[in-house]
Amino acid sequence: MKKIILTSLTLTVLITSCKKKSTPDPEDSAAVTTTGTTTTGTTTGGTVNTGPLAIYVIDTAKVNTVTEAGTNETTIINKTINTSSYIMNFSTAMDGTKLVYGISQSNFSGSTPVYTKELRISNNNGSSDGLLYSIPGGTAYIGSIRAGLNNKVYYTVQGASNTLYSINTDATGNTQLFSWPSMIDDISTNGIYLISKETNFGYNRVNIVDRTGDGGAGGIYYTENFLPLSANDVGHGCFSYDTQKAFIPYNDGGTLKLKVIDMTAKSSVSKTITTITGSFPTIMAKVAGDGDRVVVTVSTAISSVSYIYKVSANSFTSFTNNDSYVTNVYPF
Repeated sequence: MKKIILTSLTLTVLITSCKKKSTPDPEDSAAVTTTGTTTTGTTTGGTVNTGPLAIYVIDTAKVNTVTEAGTNETTIINKTINTSSYIMNFSTAMDGTKLVYGISQSNFSGSTPVYTKELRISNNNGSSDGLLYSIPGGTAYIGSIRAGLNNKVYYTVQGASNTLYSINTDATGNTQLFSWPSMIDDISTNGIYLISKETNFGYNRVNIVDRTGDGGAGGIYYTENFLPLSANDVGHGCFSYDTQKAFIPYNDGGTLKLKVIDMTAKSSVSKTITTITGSFPTIMAKVAGDGDRVVVTVSTAISSVSYIYKVSANSFTSFTNNDSYVTNVYPF
């Protein structure tokens, strides 16, 4: 497997369960797992799953499903045509019934290279897979993806610039919405807010951008400063499905933490998950449909571990991935 870090990418192969406990901390604790019920409710435009998580992982150009223990791996989508095939980001629909993902394929077998870069949609079991939009060849690629409200899919095309688009789930109405100078990590389900890291000119902060701000030019809605930590210590964050919270994972001197941002109050709290080892970790966070269970995956040259962290209970379970290149796990 090749390791590629764009906005978020490359996930697990075989995953083995390795449950852990951590010692409670005066501010917040990460203790034993709590078991959710199997009921579901609704949030704005979506479904709240309070039962066992549906977990989707990406192995280069495959989408696999696993249990919360990382077992029973099943491939539901396989877009492998050669070693230059990749799935470029992923999103579940707000009701959990659809999957949206991007692919990048490069074929050098002929006299002229053929590049395929597509945004695709399928049922949540991988069936009825179809094309939403295809990007012409070149250096641009599908970046962040969010299946949003009202049968909209929001996605970015990232290259020389980072441009936000929307398209309907029936592949109509592809529309350019907004451009931003920095890499976009995530998009809210209403297509208004973006998470973007800013590390130039001595900054190390994460901005939440309101694309409708400043008369439509876009403006900073909220900023979380991470100095004196290095840029490598701050991971890739995400929004909850109802856009009430944002989650930014980070490494604070060997302690894995999660910044939980209240979008209404424009304030944040830090949650301690556990200690981590290894240099230059790649850290990715993805939240389930309940807005409470966040999967934080930490990948180093030595190993990759995924933590299922329940914010309300300050509890987690974890499993160690068999491939240190694993960087992302998508729960619903």
